[in-house]
Amino acid sequence: MDKLKEILDSGFFLKNSVYASLLLGAALPVVGIFLVLGRRTALALALPQVSTAGVALTAWIGVTFQIKALQEQAHQETSFFIAVLVGATLLMVVTLALLRILQRDDGSPEEADTAALYVAGAALALALAASDKLTELGILGTLKGEILVPSESLLHSTVLGLGLVLLVLFVFRRPLEMVLYNSEMAYGSGLSVKFYGGLTLALVCLTVTLGSLCGGPFLTIALLVVPPVTVLPFVNKMPSLYFGSAVIGALACFWGFYASYVLEDWNLPVSAAQILILALIWLVGAGVRLARMLFLKRKWATIPRQ
Repeated sequence: MDKLKEILDSGFFLKNSVYASLLLGAALPVVGIFLVLGRRTALALALPQVSTAGVALTAWIGVTFQIKALQEQAHQETSFFIAVLVGATLLMVVTLALLRILQRDDGSPEEADTAALYVAGAALALALAASDKLTELGILGTLKGEILVPSESLLHSTVLGLGLVLLVLFVFRRPLEMVLYNSEMAYGSGLSVKFYGGLTLALVCLTVTLGSLCGGPFLTIALLVVPPVTVLPFVNKMPSLYFGSAVIGALACFWGFYASYVLEDWNLPVSAAQILILALIWLVGAGVRLARMLFLKRKWATIPRQ
């Protein structure tokens, strides 16, 4: 209980990490809903790795070619944040364009190509993060799941970025949902399916980049997929799915941070603790679904046949 009070205290030395965890936990699952319902969860696996590789690549270019705004000693400056944000987003855009071209030209399975990109992105991020030139940047520590303490500028930028994403989703939620559920009906209603599809991917890319910067790729993957998948079988309305996913994500991130901080003797990485709690919640939900299925099956078997 003393540890909990310490974490909730406004003077807590890791308060920015707590704020970032709550923010990511509440915002990322809402965006992940569009990947889950759109049957594009493979992108939720690949894009965070590609984003992290983009951050590492941008920083590596800055250090190697002595570009002042991109050098690691400026990693808390606004110019550095903007540079890595642009670099990571550009790499994801190129990745999505490549997937589109491959799928259109030779009909190759999107899931297979996405899996290959996941491996390539993870390997590139690890290779660059392990470089002596980027040791002070903290990317390798983020990949290991260590507690990341965002600077004030990074935290404020993340709040603004994710706030913008959620605002756009709220304003355009009707056409985005229509395109998501029935693109043919949306096209017949006069909506630009390509525009809203592109808008969705743009919001996903921005969200993934911000999530990878503050929480790392593995936590980003988990938050995009697990909360929506957990809540979806128990709701039949989009507002309930939005709310339930955000609540589960925020709670898992907070209590995962708490578990990592309390169990310091275990050296439990914070992102691993948060993902484990997400997995536990999903397992409980899966158990409830299984029990409900067995109950309905048994009930159906007892109904007399005519």
